[in-house]
Amino acid sequence: MLEGILGNNENIITGTTESGFNYKIDKNILADWRIVKLYAELQELSDVGDDDGEDALKFIGIMAKIEALLFKDKGKAFEKHILKNNNGLVAPVVAMKELMEILKSSKESKNS
Repeated sequence: MLEGILGNNENIITGTTESGFNYKIDKNILADWRIVKLYAELQELSDVGDDDGEDALKFIGIMAKIEALLFKDKGKAFEKHILKNNNGLVAPVVAMKELMEILKSSKESKNS
């Protein structure tokens, strides 16, 4: 009965990124159709080069959507962590690196 009230911790993936951001992600969100579609779009853009500005913008847009879906607070704590660790800026390279780290570890946790 308490599990229904408090939620099932078995469905939660927790971790800490290399920079120290502690996250909790519901495993079910990784199987959500919206996330699956965004993963597919990322795969199409996997060869984004420095000279392909349009694809780079699409990649950033997809990552922003993933961020909003992954975190219950739509990524506010995630961005606050990056701000704190990057002189008051949410550096796009840092944000994307951290998100990719979270996605990779979440996928590995989900498969185990």
